Amino acid sequence: MPTNQGNLSDLLASKPFVEQAIWYRMLNKASISDKKIKNDFFENNKEAFQNYFLSVDENTKRYVQAWEGSYHAWKEELNKLKEQVINILYQEIKKMDYPSSADATLLVELAKAIGAILAVNLKTSQIRRFLGAVMESEVGVKKEGPGDFNKAHAEYLKVYLAYAAGRNESAMPLLRVLEPMISKIRNNGQQGWNDFNVFVRFVRSIVAYHKFYGGSE
Repeated sequence: MPTNQGNLSDLLASKPFVEQAIWYRMLNKASISDKKIKNDFFENNKEAFQNYFLSVDENTKRYVQAWEGSYHAWKEELNKLKEQVINILYQEIKKMDYPSSADATLLVELAKAIGAILAVNLKTSQIRRFLGAVMESEVGVKKEGPGDFNKAHAEYLKVYLAYAAGRNESAMPLLRVLEPMISKIRNNGQQGWNDFNVFVRFVRSIVAYHKFYGGSE
């Protein structure tokens, strides 16, 4: 195992968080126990790297190809990288005043990153169940209209997230990103309505990128 380059999360720390998340997605496909498959990984996945707009840098390539540790140690490396990305996403959400004040470009980048992470282990059916709960809440919100908006519609989604994460640890990143965003939704009126609608679009974007990055059925 390489010892002079730090660990994988250190190696990728200078890259934008979206790139780190996509690296996490891609490197979960690497079969590091087989030397030939490991060495051919980048060539065999060239199209996927291109589709995800991810450039292969030589440092990361050398790190993967020189890896001699155990499968368990490799998974620990990947989990550290995942935690690094999720912590960045969490901090970006915490910095928001409220959802509708957030820059749309940032929200799309956040959705890309969490979608790539979730695509590793969370099935499409599982993430769509949460989307169904969000859309059900959206129906109630639209029925009441902006003037009668009540944040309770959003707050109950925290319970659904906790239940999903309790049943399947792969859903935990979704809870860690979305729960603080729900807390940023304002309590009532037009402002709360606007915040909630941005949140709904954000969830839909996550589902879309989960599919884009190959989330399994």
